[in-house]
Amino acid sequence: EAMIALELSGIIEIRSGSGIYVAKKKKIKTPEVVGYGIGPFENLEMRYILEPEICALAAARISNDQIALLQRIIEQMKNPKLSPESFEILDSELHITIAKACANSALIASIQWLWDLRKESVFSGFTLDEIKKQGPCITEHEKIVQAISLRNPEKARTAMKYHIDNATTTTNIEFS
Repeated sequence: EAMIALELSGIIEIRSGSGIYVAKKKKIKTPEVVGYGIGPFENLEMRYILEPEICALAAARISNDQIALLQRIIEQMKNPKLSPESFEILDSELHITIAKACANSALIASIQWLWDLRKESVFSGFTLDEIKKQGPCITEHEKIVQAISLRNPEKARTAMKYHIDNATTTTNIEFS
């Protein structure tokens, strides 16, 4: 069973009559992004489903080192000279760090994939334009990190829902 799992994950190749080999390149099974790819509303909807629960798990499982990292990211986000592109990198780092704190590899991979899609999407320019117009949502991020730091799953869940709701509303206005 272990060999089958390794083969399905793309780590090894089992060749009948020949043996078992380490795969040359790990095969990553991801949905093909065609044309314009997954749009911002689909991405936000999936994030709304996943990230509040990830925040709740993170609040229950986070280490002190991870809390310190989240607080450092927030402080970097407050830099008034930060470019929208640099803010976007920190934003991604914040959300992925929260996912890592939940200690569930499937959820971590899902959030990483969603942020990768966001970066690769033809709509990503709109995200940066919106950051330029509206300014970064630092207060929302601070509330998320504060709730996680207090190790309060319900407050963390609520803070992330509020954040994703606002991002969806802002995106909706931008595309209207």
